[in-house]
Amino acid sequence: MLTVQVQLVGGDKKLVSIDSKDQAAEIFVKASAAFRIPEPDLQLVSGGRVLDRQDVLHLQEGEVILAFPNGKPQARTRRD
Repeated sequence: MLTVQVQLVGGDKKLVSIDSKDQAAEIFVKASAAFRIPEPDLQLVSGGRVLDRQDVLHLQEGEVILAFPNGKPQARTRRD
């Protein structure tokens, strides 16, 4: 079993578990359900990289993944 933490940017953090890395794509489905955001509108980011279904095969136990609800990471603006 693999459990990762998925943190919605500006929101909650949820634990998402899958039975095996063979079912790694299920992380997208379970994160979508946990935050009640349609899967196409949810983008997962880890280590500065946007994850696709192949990347999730390399996730480690307990890893923190950021979830962006609109499908795009928001650019940060700096205020002087």
